[in-house]
Amino acid sequence: MKILDRLRDDARISASQYESVYHQAKRSGEPIIELLIDTNAMSEHELLKAVAHMYQTRFVSTERLAKAGIDRQTLSMVPRRVCERYHCCPVVFDPKTQSLSIVVADLDDDVSKHVQVVTGVREVRAYIARPAAITASIRKYYGGDPMAFSKLLPEKGSGLPPAMDETDLGGLGGGLGLDFEVGGRGRAAPRARPPAAPQGTPGRGIDLGGLDTAPTPRAVTSQAKPPPPPAAAAGLNLGRFDASGGAIDDKMGTFEAAPDYASYLETVKVLVSLLDQGRGELRGHSAHVASIALKIADRLAMPKAERNSLAVAAFLHDIGKTASAYHLTALNVSRFDGHRLQAQKSFDAPTKLFDAARLNDATKAMLEGMYERWDGKGFPKNLESKQIPLGARILAMTETYCDLTTNAKNPYRRVLTPREAVEVVRQLGGQLFDPGLVDPLRAVAGSDRATNAGIRP
Repeated sequence: MKILDRLRDDARISASQYESVYHQAKRSGEPIIELLIDTNAMSEHELLKAVAHMYQTRFVSTERLAKAGIDRQTLSMVPRRVCERYHCCPVVFDPKTQSLSIVVADLDDDVSKHVQVVTGVREVRAYIARPAAITASIRKYYGGDPMAFSKLLPEKGSGLPPAMDETDLGGLGGGLGLDFEVGGRGRAAPRARPPAAPQGTPGRGIDLGGLDTAPTPRAVTSQAKPPPPPAAAAGLNLGRFDASGGAIDDKMGTFEAAPDYASYLETVKVLVSLLDQGRGELRGHSAHVASIALKIADRLAMPKAERNSLAVAAFLHDIGKTASAYHLTALNVSRFDGHRLQAQKSFDAPTKLFDAARLNDATKAMLEGMYERWDGKGFPKNLESKQIPLGARILAMTETYCDLTTNAKNPYRRVLTPREAVEVVRQLGGQLFDPGLVDPLRAVAGSDRATNAGIRP
């Protein structure tokens, strides 16, 4: 309704047109833009121009979208189901600047951020288009339907204004015949300094394997081997630890016996703490997860070897995933397509990056099982219930709890209290999380000093 209100306030539509479209939208649920065009309140050209000006971006007409001839490389960057979910369509990709241009129906939904997560490009620019034209674009360019635009294109002599002259946009528009008509500047997802691109893979970071539902376009594909794992790069020789020896206390500071294991974990802690320094609100997150997870393990009387494996997994669980624009917790991955696609690509990043450190099998199973779900709808193996390693179940629940209680960018868009976070986990027990772990978490949450003090660990 924001668009409708603005058009009325700017005297672009009359009070009677406003009332008519308002009640139709409430009754039918149809997009405001479609209703304004269908009722002849405004022409497509004038309406899109006004909306583009409102959002300080540009727009693409239906006629130009129908003639765009979007190449397969660009389409392959964004899976069709993502386009349908967020009602968008990619139109132009510039491999030199790692910039992807998309058309969207609603600029209030942060679609460009979701697309940036899926594609891994440096920048996503969003331009406005008619909702029905975006649907038709998906049908034509992804589904191969040659008649997708037949009901939307004006007949000759219809009196609609001709297409405006094409705007170059730095050489991106002309080749496709797209008229990015001016209403302001293209609205882009926030720029973040991209990770160092290994040998010819600009803007996409390291290919960590796993399920890749968004194939890399040929312009930015590289066959180069990934860089050495962080441990090797730092000149650290972790060796292989014996998980059956030694134990650590709840403060993650002192160790009992087995100096080989103690040294191993201490090295991991130092390495991860260095990598965590630049994570903003998530600084110290890995140590927080480890502390909570081990307290839960103690309440469950987890065997020493398994507990030690859990400690290492807790510290390493986010390694290789921090280049993502969003934090990939079990909860986030279950709710957002962009998060899920990114997690499917990087779920095994810690084990791949630390291959030289020779993680034991129990730690690997915990790390790679973090996105399995109690109801069997997770990945990568669709394990369910107690088929999922206990350590993976603890990590999935604990990381979600820590994210909810310390990170304001969680799905609730505010930092929750420990009690609120435990309640969220409880409600998801039997679906995402092991319901038998809720009570141990509740008991531990009451003594979670870092969260209750309102500080990062």
